Amino acid sequence: MTQAEEKKALRKQIIAERNKLSHTEIYAKSSAITRRLIGDDVFIGSDTIMMFVSYKTEVRTWELMDLVVSSGKTLAIPRVEGEVIRFYIVDGPEDTEPGCMGIMEPRDRCPEYIPPEDKSRVLMITPGVAFDEEGRRMGYGGGYYDRYFERYPGLRKAALAFDLQITDHVPTEETDVKVDMIYTETRKIVCGE
Repeated sequence: MTQAEEKKALRKQIIAERNKLSHTEIYAKSSAITRRLIGDDVFIGSDTIMMFVSYKTEVRTWELMDLVVSSGKTLAIPRVEGEVIRFYIVDGPEDTEPGCMGIMEPRDRCPEYIPPEDKSRVLMITPGVAFDEEGRRMGYGGGYYDRYFERYPGLRKAALAFDLQITDHVPTEETDVKVDMIYTETRKIVCGE
């Protein structure tokens, strides 16, 4: 089996497992993940949270987005623009509209967020299908986040995932960027430790 076939099979398997979760399970687990993240020093010490907007059976992020805004932190969410993603500052759901694949994206009126030179108070929360404890991440195959990390190196990268998305090994390529930490409903994984 080639690496591409291995990735495709793992992606299909994890998404199928995730799709078995009921709405109640998704919301309960997502809420536990959100509580774990917001109680962590990494989140507390960040002024800006860059994050994905949940889609289908991903970890729900709307509650977290509300908490980011209500805590006075800057919230930046992505918009797909051709082959790249850019992040824009939003103040709440009223600043979003359906975009690529029906995923909510920032409206045109939202200002673009460019990470500063000193990224120590910025936290990027990335989506993904599968992760391992070394921080290897498998997304949906578009490479948007990996290209973004290439443009803005040095961002602290966290993932939100259900326990079922953590696997022994995620096959990766040279261009795949690792995450630094993963928050699940039962634990925080500091990658590579």
